Amino acid sequence: MPFYYDVKIPAAGGIENGQSLVFVKWLTTEKSYVKPGAALAILESGHARYLLRNAGEGFFTPWSVREGEELTAGQAIGRITADGDLIPYGRAYFTLEAVASEKS
Repeated sequence: MPFYYDVKIPAAGGIENGQSLVFVKWLTTEKSYVKPGAALAILESGHARYLLRNAGEGFFTPWSVREGEELTAGQAIGRITADGDLIPYGRAYFTLEAVASEKS
């Protein structure tokens, strides 16, 4: 029986729950199999750019998010479907990694 967990923008890397971020683009496609550490999307906050990375593995389903759409930390924007043994229990499901902004 497959399990799933929602792709939520984490409150991490200086981002707090409820803080706004702007969606830039998806880095993977619907129904693709993602491994731990895979970059799923690019988000921006002010002058910083972030990679949204997952900690588990499974099949990725993005939800309808448009380029330039304002999102908030804690908001769900997709889903990972996986065998229960592959869900990253006991640790953060997603991380934000700061990367160089293309604006700089």
